[in-house]
Amino acid sequence: MTKKVRIERVAEFIREEIAKLLIDGIKDPRLGFVSVMKVRMSNDLRYADVYVSLYGDEKQRKSSLIALQNSAGWVKSMIAQNLHMRYIPDIRFLPDDSLERAYAMEEVFNKIHQERSTLPFLRLELSELIEEILSSNKIMITTHERPDGDALGSLIGLWIWLEQKGKEVIPLISAPVPKMYSFLPRSSQIRHLEEDKLPRWDFDTVIIVDVASTSRIGEVNKYVKPTHKVIVIDHHETLDANGLMGYANSSYSACGEIISEIYINTDVPFSKESAIALYVAIATDTGGFRFSNTTSLTHQITSTLLKTGLDLEEINTRIFESFTKEQFELLRRILSRTEFTAEGKVSYSSLFLKDFQETGATLEDCHNLTNFLRDIENVVVGVLFVELERKKTKVSLRSRKVFNSGEFMMRLGGGGHRCAAGGTLDMPIDLAKKSILAELESSLKTI
Repeated sequence: MTKKVRIERVAEFIREEIAKLLIDGIKDPRLGFVSVMKVRMSNDLRYADVYVSLYGDEKQRKSSLIALQNSAGWVKSMIAQNLHMRYIPDIRFLPDDSLERAYAMEEVFNKIHQERSTLPFLRLELSELIEEILSSNKIMITTHERPDGDALGSLIGLWIWLEQKGKEVIPLISAPVPKMYSFLPRSSQIRHLEEDKLPRWDFDTVIIVDVASTSRIGEVNKYVKPTHKVIVIDHHETLDANGLMGYANSSYSACGEIISEIYINTDVPFSKESAIALYVAIATDTGGFRFSNTTSLTHQITSTLLKTGLDLEEINTRIFESFTKEQFELLRRILSRTEFTAEGKVSYSSLFLKDFQETGATLEDCHNLTNFLRDIENVVVGVLFVELERKKTKVSLRSRKVFNSGEFMMRLGGGGHRCAAGGTLDMPIDLAKKSILAELESSLKTI
């Protein structure tokens, strides 16, 4: 069979299958009368452009096209059940009218994006998550701004697993990897937006780890288009109604545990590289296995990672016991300014722009310093206020398990874990202090 004949046969098969699904399968109420006119395959059989005739007035036609675009992932999964190929083509619905396509497609895609952003988060089971990932081919992985050990360890661990599954991977974050995590395997290969020149990338899927919102991945969000499949892997309790899909389970202590479960459930062995990355992910988010989110599963997974021969002393020294002079100077200033409120249940301190100018420290050097405020006797919540700009303040919370920091910060536009959360407020540091401390005092009255 020639390549041309094979392409034509695959196109005809897909046309027939979609025609059936239009009659029996797609239940979206926005879908009006539609006919499949033709299917054009890319030469590598990775994409299937499905040209459809749309009937009704302009509003009805656009609604039908939006319904079809939103169903593309499901249609692909249904075709996969009968089309026995190594790669199942991505489905792209296009109006058959070329003139209408020329002026309306951008508007349609934008409307799809807007409509999706108001839908509830679609929770997948772990098996469904793995299936969705494996149905993709070229994947960009990213995480939240100012990534911590869990974010970077999870990104690297997933990256290695994807490559073992034969996928093309683009790891991209908003800024360079923080110095304290530069020892992680592959950290120097993670691309970031502050590079002088970035290549043009072609990918079909975006995976976001350790956060469940495109709004928190910074400028990387500009690379995420309405036509991309976006998958979330997260372990935080705070989820927005943003139309994304993925696996979000707060019973895990770290996103790194979920990535480890993906290895285990697909029988992919841990390499030393992946084990280091995932150990750092889990160890940092459990505070060296001291925080209340540590579970028996945490220790089971860690035990498996240790079998690869990790140098625990070296890793733990780097992530828990190493202070730069800049960090030490910031800590000295934090402790000297510490105050208490809410009958001693809240300890708080501040860092100002001049502190960074005088010490040569960066925001990265604040990492984990809030823990010192929470660790004071009888304190329930430790809060660090950091002046980012004259009218912008970063707030970091660390709490005992009796207080849900994640829920508290979510009300203010932030988020996080039960015992560790944060956010950025568009207000001067003095106003941020007044607002947050008043809210905390009120919330802690019953504790």
